[in-house]
Amino acid sequence: MPLRLLVLTAAIAPYMAFAGSLAENGIPNLAGPRAMEALDRGVVALRTSTGVFVSWRLLGLDPDGIAFNVYRSTDGKAATKLNAAPLTQGTNFSDTAAPAGRNSYSVRPVVGGTELPADGQFELKADANGPLVRIPLSTAPGDGYHTRYVWVGDLDGDGQYEFVLDRVPPQNPADYGLSLSNQYLD
Repeated sequence: MPLRLLVLTAAIAPYMAFAGSLAENGIPNLAGPRAMEALDRGVVALRTSTGVFVSWRLLGLDPDGIAFNVYRSTDGKAATKLNAAPLTQGTNFSDTAAPAGRNSYSVRPVVGGTELPADGQFELKADANGPLVRIPLSTAPGDGYHTRYVWVGDLDGDGQYEFVLDRVPPQNPADYGLSLSNQYLD
């Protein structure tokens, strides 16, 4: 296998050098600029053996020196800030004092000492147990269909990822892609 990779690399290297020289000589990139998704922080909270682990996204356009404050609301009550000082060393937090009720977590960015509003929250149900998030799936038409692939992307521009499921009928896995039977995308 390493030999094939070496041969492939040697075969495409001249083309890559040519493409690089085009850019250096002022010839425009025909592909244009890449489109960037306008994502939210994607806050997620998971129950662990020591409390609740909260994680969120650092966005591509976040300024250097950004910090974060983490808030929790329990059973619909007013949110309380959980950290004493803005968090600067990562995008996660362990809530070791989380009560057993329904907890909603939000993360507010802090830029230049000013706290900005949260762009969403994550609700951890009171009966959530284990380090996972369960996503209920509807039953596909027909009998025996199962999920084969899952893709994610912000399909509607709301800043949150949607899941696209590829559901396939029961068949010999070797025939997948050759079969003329129905497939369903949810």
